[in-house]
Amino acid sequence: MQHKCDTMRYEMSRQVIGSRRRQRGSGRMLIGLVLPLIIFRFTLTSGKDDSTQAANDSTLQRESWRVEQAIPLGARFDSLTFDSVAADSGQVVRYLQTASGSIDRSHDVYIHGMKWTVAVRGDSDRVVYLATEDGRFVTPEGIHVGSTISDAMKAADDDLGCEPGFLCYVILPSGWRAVASSFPAESDTPMDTATVWFLFKRE
Repeated sequence: MQHKCDTMRYEMSRQVIGSRRRQRGSGRMLIGLVLPLIIFRFTLTSGKDDSTQAANDSTLQRESWRVEQAIPLGARFDSLTFDSVAADSGQVVRYLQTASGSIDRSHDVYIHGMKWTVAVRGDSDRVVYLATEDGRFVTPEGIHVGSTISDAMKAADDDLGCEPGFLCYVILPSGWRAVASSFPAESDTPMDTATVWFLFKRE
């Protein structure tokens, strides 16, 4: 009787162990099937993110290029074509400070639905400056009106600089200048909360 009980316990133990081994084997097989799928999906997602970022970068570069093609610095103002020109342009002579010690005649124009200020100089009305406060325009670096100045400094890998008697701005690699909404001398507005007031480019 004792021998039969021992035999039964032995057989049951073998069955339990065999069952556990089969479960472990099934688990390894399931992991072996699922893990490559996870890796494959991650690879696809990562590639998609990279391609999306590249597409976004390309779009920003095209947008900046379109504006610069429409208003190239150095071109004659009367040779350019705009969506429209502000009603008072040509009727009221307006002047705009474009640098320390420089004041030039200016016009407000619309390009791709965005308002731009264009400053001209000399008898030939040569374009020397263009600027916008429209947040829809984005530089190739991804900076737009409303971006933080700290983001502009990261994009430029440079600090905010102040032009005496003019403005404080960050010069981006593309040549656009991101003007700060507040200046270091204004102690009531800390610079780490300053944003981009407007963007401009000049000769």
